[in-house]
Amino acid sequence: MTYQDHLLALQAIQQNPTESDSVRVLARILRETIESEEQEEERPEPPVDEQIQRLQRDKAELAQAYAAAENRANALQAELLNLQKQQNMSFYVLRLNDMRMGKIEHAALVCKAATPEELIQFLNEEKVEPYIDERESRRWGKSFRKGGPLEWFNPPQEDFRQGVCPVGGEIPTIQQLREMRHEEK
Repeated sequence: MTYQDHLLALQAIQQNPTESDSVRVLARILRETIESEEQEEERPEPPVDEQIQRLQRDKAELAQAYAAAENRANALQAELLNLQKQQNMSFYVLRLNDMRMGKIEHAALVCKAATPEELIQFLNEEKVEPYIDERESRRWGKSFRKGGPLEWFNPPQEDFRQGVCPVGGEIPTIQQLREMRHEEK
């Protein structure tokens, strides 16, 4: 690099300050290089031993800065993977009995949410005072809003907790499942 290149690089770093150790080390090395180039005519070149020591020091500092940056990148990657696993690890489903089915042991999967509280809030928003709906010469005892998405479902027992079920583990999408089966062949 030429003297002019060194000046331009240092100006670019100074215009975009950062907390990165590697950038600070690079800026210091550029400043020292520029200063030495400016003073080169005024002083004789340092002995080779001093130049070697300076280069070894710079190399060690750059290696430390690189290792710190690599450690930070690895930590961020691990954090990202952990967040992705948490996102895929668990969710909660609402299982309710459709009163038109005739058997209470047949619960249908109604919807899913990230937390049980979201499902309970949804149930509470749809819940109304029990009422009788007469249709097709039948009397239906209902507990959810007429015309709402839960109208034809019986409410779960125990403050709605009975119908809220956790689903854990990574569950593949249809496409992932197809790819896994394809790889097995």
